[in-house]
Amino acid sequence: MKNELPEISNELNDIFDLFSSEDISNWTNNDLVDFVDGIKGADDSFKKFLSTADVSGDLMEQYQQYLSNASSANAKFASSLKSIGANMAIILAVNVAVKAAANSPICLIKITCPHIT
Repeated sequence: MKNELPEISNELNDIFDLFSSEDISNWTNNDLVDFVDGIKGADDSFKKFLSTADVSGDLMEQYQQYLSNASSANAKFASSLKSIGANMAIILAVNVAVKAAANSPICLIKITCPHIT
């Protein structure tokens, strides 16, 4: 299965085009963040990425990988929540069944049932 890279918004594509039109080889991560500060589409998540990105590499490729990793982590978290919810539903169903059986006037177990003599 081929791992598809997430699409980048048009605004972020424009920012990457600005990066390619500049010589950023000597820029620091803070320079990148300062450069995009105030540009439409440069949200906090993107600035967080820029603050840790490898400036000497392909920023767009790194950002796509960054998004892919974040999406994968979110999917795993959602899957865990679904599993926890399913387990809680099973526990609740068993608990309700046990309480219903304990309060039933017809007990199936003679040893523990005070109704049968």
